Amino acid sequence: MRLGAVVFPALIIIFLVAAPNILLRYVPPQILVLAKEAVGIDIAGMVLTVTVTGVVLAILSLVKNLAEDWSPVKLLSSVASSVTWLYLFLFLIGVGNPLSLGLVKKDLSPASILGSQVSGVTATATIDLRFFAALFILIALLSIMGAYLRFSSSRKARQAPPPP
Repeated sequence: MRLGAVVFPALIIIFLVAAPNILLRYVPPQILVLAKEAVGIDIAGMVLTVTVTGVVLAILSLVKNLAEDWSPVKLLSSVASSVTWLYLFLFLIGVGNPLSLGLVKKDLSPASILGSQVSGVTATATIDLRFFAALFILIALLSIMGAYLRFSSSRKARQAPPPP
């Protein structure tokens, strides 16, 4: 068994499963409530999504690293891994909404932050990260094409008869 086959999934587990959950324990509950009520960001829900996605990515990485290059299992796990990484990136830059593709508009309500002292006033915060979303979509597509080309060439090399 290759060492990298276990090391990379372990790193994914550490950074995408363990670290976010440990850091979430240090966030005061008032901050979580304030973020959800005032801005509409469910931090605990985002951490849960990152955790589940991290477990999926670790499993895909393990399968991908253990499979041979000519195996359809490696091709499928490589494609699924690229799509899952793309989803995770779009989820994070979309602040919980991957379909926003990096364009985040949040209504900020001072009434929920300051209490009912201020009413009728709202502000909108806009974050435009569409360039990074498009860049990561391009990277994911190139990664999928590279996985297919690697699969195709290793499959042909495996089926070719040995030279005389």
